[in-house]
This record gives sequence, structure tokens and C-alpha cells, in this order.
Amino acid sequence: MLHYAEKNDSFWYMPRRYYSVDRRVAPKTILRLVVIDACDLVCGRRPRDIRCTERMIEQTFVATRQLQYEWLEQTLSAGKQVGVDQMWTIVMGHWGVYTFAGNADTPELIKMLDPMLKKYSVHAYFNGHDHSMQHIRKVDSTSSSVRNYFVSGAGGYETHDLQPDARANPDVVHAAMTYGSVAVHVTSTTLRVQFVGNTSDILYTTDIRNK
Repeated sequence: MLHYAEKNDSFWYMPRRYYSVDRRVAPKTILRLVVIDACDLVCGRRPRDIRCTERMIEQTFVATRQLQYEWLEQTLSAGKQVGVDQMWTIVMGHWGVYTFAGNADTPELIKMLDPMLKKYSVHAYFNGHDHSMQHIRKVDSTSSSVRNYFVSGAGGYETHDLQPDARANPDVVHAAMTYGSVAVHVTSTTLRVQFVGNTSDILYTTDIRNK
């Protein structure tokens, strides 16, 4: 993908394996999009996860995993730019933290990444990996922390099945085992996330407020 992004006519922006960009969405509001190499965070540890393929293992290392976590800490802890009143923070990676379908939760990310999402009040985490569309919300009963996770991996391959009794879990806000994509609209006050079906119909809409 890095080589594809180097093409002059490419619409794919991927300067490095992990990076962040700030985009102004209103006169005094920015969106900070933090894109991580979740494969390195999962497969770069020891002992190796059994879900990591040989190709993944060849490209992931303990040292690069540590460096990425240090970079992520610095990026998430960075304050707003001068002249910015509101800032949205979205983190995006391929592997999911939580899921109720397909590949199941990722313990490595729950242990290391999730506490950082909580610490820095990240507004949303987006991932693929699972062939489904899910909105999972984690509410910390001991604090005011609310973390939103959006799974959008149903772009064309065979969809996964939902885990038994998943809909009874209070963390599951929405789950659809159908093909589709996700659309995100950001204003100074609202982050709107919509799941869009493969016939362009809106399957689900939720609004997150910027406190």
C-alpha cells in the first residue's frame, strides 16, 4: 500500500506505516486523525500471536512496536494548535480492539492500546478486519469515560456471523452482518457516523458530541 500511495494519480494517502493528520473542519475546530499500524502492535510482541501469519511476522518487531507506542503517546498527548477551540481525535487501525463477530477481541490491544484511548479521551476508534458493521460503546462505571468503537470491514468478502447472545450485551449499540461502508461527517459540535448499505441505503446513524 505504501508503494501504491506513491503513484501520482493515487487517491490513497499513506505516507508511512503509521501517521497523523490534522484537518480543519470549522473555523476553530480540527479533526486529528491518528492512523496506526495495528498489525505491528499485535504481531510485534513476544510470544507471537497465533493469528499472525508468516508474512506479518516478517514485517513486525518488538522494537518497532515499542517505538510506535511511544509515538502514539506523544501524538495523543499533544494539545490543540493555537487558535483552535475544539479538537476531535479519531484513531484508526486494521485490527479491532473489541468485536462481537468473526475474529473476536484482540487482547494485545485491550491491554496496551485501549488504556491510551481512555487516557486521552479519544472520541472514536475505527477498524476493519472483521467482516461486519458494528458500533460498540464501552462505558467506564468508575469514571465518565465513554469510548466508541466502529467496525467497518464488510466491503465485499464473505461476512462474519454475529456471536451468540451478542445483541443482549449492553456494549453492542448496533451490529449488522451485511455488506456496506461507513460515512463520517464532522462539525464543530458533532461527529456523525453512518453505516451505508451496498445499495446506498442508510442502515444506522449515531451522533457523538464534542464536550
